[in-house]
Amino acid sequence: MTLLEARGLRKTFALRSPWLRRAVGSSVALDGVDLDLRAGETLALVGESGSGKTTLGRSLLRLVEPDDGELRFRGEDLRALRPLELRRRRRDLQMVFQDPGASLDPRQRIGDAVFEPLRIHRLAPRADRSSQALRLLAEVGLTAEVLERHPHELSGGQRQRVAIARALATRPALVVADEPVSALDVSIRGQILNLLADRQRELGLALLLIAHDLLLVGRVADRIAVLLRGRIVEEGEAGQVLARPLHPHTRALLAAIPGRQRRARGAGGVVRRGVAVEGWLGGCAHRASCPLATERCGRETPALVESQPGHRVACFRPGEGAPPERDGGGTFALDRRSEGRR
Repeated sequence: MTLLEARGLRKTFALRSPWLRRAVGSSVALDGVDLDLRAGETLALVGESGSGKTTLGRSLLRLVEPDDGELRFRGEDLRALRPLELRRRRRDLQMVFQDPGASLDPRQRIGDAVFEPLRIHRLAPRADRSSQALRLLAEVGLTAEVLERHPHELSGGQRQRVAIARALATRPALVVADEPVSALDVSIRGQILNLLADRQRELGLALLLIAHDLLLVGRVADRIAVLLRGRIVEEGEAGQVLARPLHPHTRALLAAIPGRQRRARGAGGVVRRGVAVEGWLGGCAHRASCPLATERCGRETPALVESQPGHRVACFRPGEGAPPERDGGGTFALDRRSEGRR
């Protein structure tokens, strides 16, 4: 069952000069994105910095207003909702921001911050503040001792757990997690991702996980979508995308993971450094750093089509130059069973 459906989402930001105080150009953040998110699944949205991941995540929740396109949640047109109607719908649509220190009010105690969504949506009386906040904090592995603390008195991992507890307070149907572990120490990133995966499975909610590390999110994701310059260039089941990536940009992201370049070269993978095309007007956005690029790649923009069952790619030469598949799922495959995933 499709929970959230986006068709042709576009968003352009004006570039303003700090001296002239007027727009001097524009930047295309989203360029006709089509995306489906099914109920109860985890979709990882990955890409390099500036690819439009955060803009897409916020546009899906109307925290950023798209310039064009359709956006439906359970068949309802989200873009047609008025402010009051949208506020009521926020109960089902929540977000975990990248920086928990910035998303939490520094003057507000943790207990009040976690209880606030319940108060706004009138899901619990004020008298139940302590018990409800304690229940939500316990769900994310925090104890009662943090109830009366302020955000600056907690560690980064604790603050992110508070942010997750607050997002899950209303029992939403969809949570967008924007780089929830990028600001955390490596030692606790896995803990936070496992926490999100466990709560997603227990509550049956859909999770859109925004990140830049393919292997990290591949441990918890059901599907992966790769974004490049505001367009999805590859999308499919996590195991398929990791074991046999069809788009050169996806293989470049995998090769950029520390310790993976040598293995990718040894398997015949595409590893080439390059400079992205600034202000490109057409064609494939990856062509400047793609060793498979042809003249056609500069003239035409490849459409996102199904190359294999359940595996879509926007490339004129999908799969060419990819490492040969190996026994056990390929060069970059993950044994998801060993991670305790479903």
